[in-house]
Amino acid sequence: EEAARVNDRGNLPLHAACSFQASQDVVEALLKAYPAGAAQPNGVGNLPLHQAAMWQAEASTVEILLLHHPEGATCRNQYGSLPLHMAASNQASVDVVKLLIEAYPDALHLQNDDGMTPIDLALADDTSASEAIIALLEGRPPPPELNKRQKAEKFMERADALERKLNSLRGSGGRQGRD
Repeated sequence: EEAARVNDRGNLPLHAACSFQASQDVVEALLKAYPAGAAQPNGVGNLPLHQAAMWQAEASTVEILLLHHPEGATCRNQYGSLPLHMAASNQASVDVVKLLIEAYPDALHLQNDDGMTPIDLALADDTSASEAIIALLEGRPPPPELNKRQKAEKFMERADALERKLNSLRGSGGRQGRD
């Protein structure tokens, strides 16, 4: 009975569990208690699948949600976003993005209400999108896994770029910047 109870925002316990990266066991228990929950949108039209994609849930959670409601990959929320849009704009893992693309390949080319495709959303924040995610969203195979040295160099490049951006912002503030 509790698994079917909706809060004031229209969220089921399943929505909340997906938002807080609950373990696979918790998600399975909630789906067992209320199987229709996988297909129930919350107050903004997000399915539990949207919530999982948005809040970096594990791939096993996304896989379970897709097994219970495969059509969920094709469902839009009130902003016109598909689960793939949510994953692309919120740094979901490569495995989650792969699962969502496999479930609904057409999502790669579809726009949300703001006219953004998943690749547009991933590229909107140039410091967070991984090369593997970008490749998948562009329909290319992901690049090979970097070794530790290559990862460290990549992080240093990002840090340098962010530092340059910060320095340019500092210099443009006039008196407020000097203060």
